[in-house]
Amino acid sequence: MKKLFLAVLILGFASLWGFAQEKKADKKGEMKHEHAAMENKGGPPPAAKPGPEITKLIKMFSGSWTAEEKVEPNPMAPKGATGKATATFKPGPGGLSLIEEYDSPHGSMGPFRGHGVTWWDAKAGAFKGTWCDTMMTECMVSSMKWQGDKLVGDPYPMDQGGQKMVMTSAYTDIKPDAITFEMGMGPTTEQAKKEMTIVYKRTGKAAVPAAKKEEMPAKK
Repeated sequence: MKKLFLAVLILGFASLWGFAQEKKADKKGEMKHEHAAMENKGGPPPAAKPGPEITKLIKMFSGSWTAEEKVEPNPMAPKGATGKATATFKPGPGGLSLIEEYDSPHGSMGPFRGHGVTWWDAKAGAFKGTWCDTMMTECMVSSMKWQGDKLVGDPYPMDQGGQKMVMTSAYTDIKPDAITFEMGMGPTTEQAKKEMTIVYKRTGKAAVPAAKKEEMPAKK
């Protein structure tokens, strides 16, 4: 993927720069060959602009939060479990993504840290995201869509001890100062039962970067 991106980038810049070698005649009619000259026919391609979908998400989530974890009774925790964590959401480069840093030193299932990046995929008409944490050797890649006022994730296939399962996820209650996240598990989406709830409570709002002002052309 990196090699493909580099090739596209090189082609893009090559199309913006021209190389010309001109031949000119002097007063005696003798021809001279000038050295090849490179002319700048324009600057680099313009930066991408964030769409309204990711901008809305950044405004809703951006900031510092505490997180209260609640795990339902399961074979690993017969009586259930609770924990506390902190989370920070901030805009990614250019405001084109939303980055989450999750830190749970006293988590419901032990010390836990996670890192997520979410962006808007216009072709898919959905949010795409990656999630990496200290409990998995591989990062998850999933999709989420708005269903009314809920942000619901697509069922994520998982393997638990050789048994095929699906994980469900959704932000079910999104308010300016509190957000509820629910995760479930089951053989199918319809059979999935709630496994964990995280209630985020805002402690501080991060500044959303302002749009860069366009530079006025210099007066001649």
